[in-house]
Amino acid sequence: RVDVGDAGVFSQVVRAAFAGRRKTLRNALKTVAGSAGPAGVAAIGRLSGIDLGRRGETCSVEEFARLSLAVSAAAREEPQNEE
Repeated sequence: RVDVGDAGVFSQVVRAAFAGRRKTLRNALKTVAGSAGPAGVAAIGRLSGIDLGRRGETCSVEEFARLSLAVSAAAREEPQNEE
């Protein structure tokens, strides 16, 4: 078994990776990174250790799990707006 962390986040990552034809992970993960924008996508790449210039179809289940865990970690790193 592979630890995917939050199953909902894992599902979002996989869906985003296959949502558009010929889309790189960098572009696909913009939807998952949300308000974190390009900095959030860069953090996902850094935390996962995966080249975001790749396409989703080249990733293994284990790599999707690493991306999912990185998305969750990047969300925790994102500064919270306090009003």
